[in-house]
Order: sequence, then structure tokens, then C-alpha cells
Amino acid sequence: MKKLTIFILLTFAVLGTLSAQTLTRDKFTRLYGYKNTDGGWQIAPQFQYAYPFQGHFKKFAVVKLDHQWGCCDVKGQMIVRNLFHTANEAESAGKHWESGEEPGKWIYPAQNPASDKWGFIDYYGRWKFEPEFQD
Repeated sequence: MKKLTIFILLTFAVLGTLSAQTLTRDKFTRLYGYKNTDGGWQIAPQFQYAYPFQGHFKKFAVVKLDHQWGCCDVKGQMIVRNLFHTANEAESAGKHWESGEEPGKWIYPAQNPASDKWGFIDYYGRWKFEPEFQD
């Protein structure tokens, strides 16, 4: 029983660490980042807009970078490339990433900024169908 209690406490401690990021807007740069429980930057302010971490164990956050939406992980790495026009589209891709489904099983419409044409990408931002469509 004592081992089970210690295991449960350690589990909550680890999960608490994963969800310790607090969404914060830097008053100087006016960009969003995430602070840890000590008040230091866990993920430096770099996003034009951001949402709190979410998911089953708060594995990702929907963020806006370079005027496009994507998702970052708890280390600040972009796990869903910022190629989406809306936060909802990026969140959907983030949920597919979190579920561990293979890239390419789900595809999303995306516009190539160089040509303004549309195609389809996976959540990593790889073109599955090259951009050739007007709408």
C-alpha cells in the first residue's frame, strides 16, 4: 500500500510539472510565452497569440506565429507547423498529433503563401497534395 501511495504522489508530481506552464504576455515585447512555477520563462515569449496548454496531459498549446496558427509542445517545439488560418484548425491537428496517429492519416487544407494556391498538408506541414487549387 505504501508503494502505491508513493507511486501516485510521484505521478501527480510529474503531471504537475508538465502542466506548470502558465500563459503569460511579456509587457515589453507584447508577445506570449509560458512561465514555470518558479516564475521563469519555460518557453520564451515569441507568439503573437497563444492559448493555455491542453490535451489529455496538457501536451500542446495552440499558438500564433508569423500570422499563422500551429501548436507547440511543452518544450516550445512546433509539433504542428504554423500553417493554419484559424486556431480551431490548428487545435484539430494538435489533437491528431496527441493521439499518436500517423502523419498523413489526416490532412488539412493549406495555402502556399508564395503562390496563393491551396493544397493539403499533414500536421507536420508536409504537402500531401501539392498546392494547385484556387480555393
